Amino acid sequence: MTAADVRDDRGAVIVIFTLLLVALLGLSAIVVDLGLARVERRENQSGADLAALDAGLWLSGRGAATPVIRPRAACEAALESVRTNVEGFPAGASLNCGALPDVGTSPACHGGTSPQTVVASGAAPFDLSVTYPVAAGQIVEASFTGGVGVDDGGQCERMEITVGRQRDSFFAGIFGVTEIQTEATAVVRGATIPGNDRVPAFLILSRTGCRVLANSAGGVGNRGIIVSAPSATQGGSVRTDTDASECGNNNADFGIYADPLSDGSTSLTIDDAASGAPGSLETYAVTVGNPQAAAHFPGGLSHPPVGSGITSRQPVDDRYNPALRQAIDALHAGARNRVMWSAATAAANGFTVLGCGDVNGTWNATRVFVDCASWQPVDVRLPDATDLVTTGKIEVANNQLLYVPVAERIYVRGCPTCNGGNLFGVRVAGEMYVNTGPEPIGSADCDNRRGPGAGGATTNITAFVIFGSPLDVPGRAYLCQTTLYLAGESPSYTRATDTFSFPNCTAAKPCPVSTGPPNSHVDVGGFLDWSAPNQTTSLPDNTHPLEDLALWTETSHKSQVKSGGILLTSG
Repeated sequence: MTAADVRDDRGAVIVIFTLLLVALLGLSAIVVDLGLARVERRENQSGADLAALDAGLWLSGRGAATPVIRPRAACEAALESVRTNVEGFPAGASLNCGALPDVGTSPACHGGTSPQTVVASGAAPFDLSVTYPVAAGQIVEASFTGGVGVDDGGQCERMEITVGRQRDSFFAGIFGVTEIQTEATAVVRGATIPGNDRVPAFLILSRTGCRVLANSAGGVGNRGIIVSAPSATQGGSVRTDTDASECGNNNADFGIYADPLSDGSTSLTIDDAASGAPGSLETYAVTVGNPQAAAHFPGGLSHPPVGSGITSRQPVDDRYNPALRQAIDALHAGARNRVMWSAATAAANGFTVLGCGDVNGTWNATRVFVDCASWQPVDVRLPDATDLVTTGKIEVANNQLLYVPVAERIYVRGCPTCNGGNLFGVRVAGEMYVNTGPEPIGSADCDNRRGPGAGGATTNITAFVIFGSPLDVPGRAYLCQTTLYLAGESPSYTRATDTFSFPNCTAAKPCPVSTGPPNSHVDVGGFLDWSAPNQTTSLPDNTHPLEDLALWTETSHKSQVKSGGILLTSG
């Protein structure tokens, strides 16, 4: 081989290397562009997933005042989520959510409704589209018979959100690829599963407490704590979130404790439904394996305790004080305003004003204002009064009477600064009748004072508010179709919650506080017949914001039915 041949080979290597270098640079360019595209697609998927979750709140009905599927609101929530969570998405982009139905029930949406897609405008370089409803064919998956899963629901419960982005390529343009498109899709089903957000008859929030529900008095004859079935197809229910970690090793140290009654029967009885559906006693202590989860089964309890997940106050807040219908906020504000009135202000607002000496007689006024720090009615009858407001506490002594048979609002200032035996907002040692109707006093029975939702005709309910002090009933009282709100001593309502002190507390599912407003509790040593408002067969709404709510209190002080006391409550 000559020197010239060697030189010729060297030139060929350079040419080959140059050609390979171009290819390597091209491949590197493609890898860079594809890497960026993968990152963008991941960001798109995250944005679509978050938007789907926000949309799902409205599809489930939980975002609205009533539990109805709201596709239009779900679409608007998806747009707002993308604006918030997708970096660089134009704030001025719009989506014609008004083209979707307001509600997702028939006739607006049904099994034969054709899917409709709305596309965002002004969103460049992003693409955003929302499709509703989502037919089964759009989510077909071969692993499921028929293409969809058993939990995928109907098409009107589903919404599809697609987030995409177009951008110019950095290097791939040398191969003629000038734009790269990435896209991600999420489909959400929003539905309220029956029973999952059911508010139990007894919901006891005490994350670590012991004896949070207890009956240790042996009962009176065959009476103990009885939790009735709310319907013919649903058994009674008790639920507590305690892990019972505060319990010791004594025979009575259990999260839920019940002695047998004097006749040997159970003292905590949870009724089964007429259909045979069993009642339930659910406690978190069983889930975590705490042996002190419950006691005296089968001796004192009618049902064995079963495990449950973390129980939050959130379902109750969602039902009675959601953002769009703040019933407790409004009740607190209205009552607080009136109990702080002067007599002159009350008179100017059309109230008949009574004083401390007005303790006998019948007043045929529809609105009554009592300007007295400690009102002690002897025989006071207010047969027409829809409103009773007091600037202090009420004490109905033994053998005395307070009769307010058609009350709609009773607001009591109470006595937050009192102590000892004087610590009460309302004490009934005699008799008190609230919303019992026109029946003779001796015939009062809250079970017969039913609203339309319970097969009756009573259309008025009573909102009974006491500030900063308890309700004490050593005598006899009737609170028919009544919500009792034991308010904290504050100008406005503040939700008493904890998001960090106890296990598993979060802002979304808050725990109760370990203190809370003091002295906002109920003591029953006598007889209390009490029914919650029952005007409809459905959940609370704007017209009936207190439906089915008997008691709202956020104190850590325990309410109790003392030995010999009888409490009959429905709600």
